[in-house]
Amino acid sequence: MHEADLAAAVILAAELRAVDAVLTGPDSQSGPADRSAAGPFSAEDRDLLRAVSEGATDRQLAQRLAVAPSTATVRRQALLQRVAEFLRNRGF
Repeated sequence: MHEADLAAAVILAAELRAVDAVLTGPDSQSGPADRSAAGPFSAEDRDLLRAVSEGATDRQLAQRLAVAPSTATVRRQALLQRVAEFLRNRGF
C-alpha cells in the first residue's frame, strides 16, 4: 500500500468511527463523559439517519414519522446538515 493510500485509509477509518458514533449513540454502560459521543443526535435522529442510509425515500420517511412527505424532506435535509456540521467540527 502506498503512503498516500494508507493516509486515505486512516482518514476514512476515522470518518467511519465518527459516523458510527452518530448512528449507534452513546453506550448505555459508558460513563457521563462518553455519553456525548453521539453529539446532539437523539434516538429518533439516529433512526432517521439509518433509514436514509438504507435508501428510504421521503415518502417512506414520512410514513415512519407520521408526517407529510414535504415535512419528511425538510426534516431529512435539516438532519443531514446537522450531521455535516457535527463532522466538520471534528475535522472531517
